[in-house]
Amino acid sequence: MAVELAMRRTVLILAGTIYRRVSGLQRRRDAPRKLSIAFLLCCAPYQQAVGRIATFLPPVSGSDAAPRPTPPEAYLHEVDRQRARSIRSPGEAPCSRTGLDRGHWVTSSLPTDRCVRMLPRQRFRGIWFNRFEVSLFWPDRISIPGPEPAYWLTFERTRLSRLAGERYYLIEFEGRRTMFPGTYGYGPYEHEVIVDRLISVHAVPE
Repeated sequence: MAVELAMRRTVLILAGTIYRRVSGLQRRRDAPRKLSIAFLLCCAPYQQAVGRIATFLPPVSGSDAAPRPTPPEAYLHEVDRQRARSIRSPGEAPCSRTGLDRGHWVTSSLPTDRCVRMLPRQRFRGIWFNRFEVSLFWPDRISIPGPEPAYWLTFERTRLSRLAGERYYLIEFEGRRTMFPGTYGYGPYEHEVIVDRLISVHAVPE
């Protein structure tokens, strides 16, 4: 997980450099403050651009292959398909939308299932690793996995009672997986799975 956190910091540093160059903020005295606000509001769209620079980053969750960018055909909207073909700046990444909020321009990211194509709902069972800002899922596993690639797991429509700390769980649920492999979650991870209905979750003895 240390590699994962280091990779995320690297992505943010690279994204910040790109952002400064395209916006011209490096010439302004208030650049540090504005960039801090920009990262808080706009960091989600950077996830979709990770695949573009993934060749220079270490592998995640045991994968030996460099992560691939999400292909244009994965996106539901033409504007996102066009952006996937040629990302000119982080603020124009697929799934990002910019608009006015209380007099300020804000960039936010669409939920995954409103931006990319998903497979039909199905039943999943496997191991889920839960930690602050980390949610990884290994399907069809019943014990703690080794260095194997994981999916990113999202609980957009399911609320869990508060679970203690950093640990592994055996989880069963109904949900949907992204149709096309690409870059998803705080990873990048090859697929994202959205939990629609939780069936059971139990801590795995360590």
